[in-house]
Amino acid sequence: MAFIIPAANTHSDVAKDQHLVPRTYMREWSYNSADSIWVFDKGKKEEGIRSQNVDKINYQIGFHDIKAGDIFVPDEALKELFGFMEGYRIELNGEKLTTLEEFNKRYCDYAQWKIYDDENNLATKKIKNEIKRVIDQSRYTFIETEWCYQFENGWKNYINRLEEKIRCKAFRKPYMLDENERKELMQYILIYDFRNIKGNAWINSIIDDVFPCK
Repeated sequence: MAFIIPAANTHSDVAKDQHLVPRTYMREWSYNSADSIWVFDKGKKEEGIRSQNVDKINYQIGFHDIKAGDIFVPDEALKELFGFMEGYRIELNGEKLTTLEEFNKRYCDYAQWKIYDDENNLATKKIKNEIKRVIDQSRYTFIETEWCYQFENGWKNYINRLEEKIRCKAFRKPYMLDENERKELMQYILIYDFRNIKGNAWINSIIDDVFPCK
């Protein structure tokens, strides 16, 4: 088998401009049907208050994507990022890397990898660079996709439903959330807490200290 290098898994159907503040939340502050809100950039005070569409603010490209070398990578992501390399033999400092998990864990040492096909042909520098290009461009979009499907798209209905229930019962007696409502509310709190740059930076700083890439 010769070296067969597929196209990168870029998932063009999934938003690359991934919002740190969910748009479903920002839309509640909109003053028109075009989803525009008033913003004030503290770093550019001279610009003053201006109008912006919620699609154009509070995002970073690919911020929530899982990529090669990340510390927490599920099996599905490993398959998507490194699956095409399962037919190759990979050695690092005389040691064989035999699983997709090992490929990911040692990806920071890619420059030292020796890659062989099933006919024992060593990959040239050009082939290695092409393989790395494909891996670096590939991304696993589960987080962004599932947050949209499971939470953000349903946030408005959820909070309206909860508010209506609380308002109806508050006149008769104090209202307590039931177990399912508490669970769902905690899920929203958690994903919105971590769906921002500060939450991710805090986690990443701990990961970098515990698992330094040597």
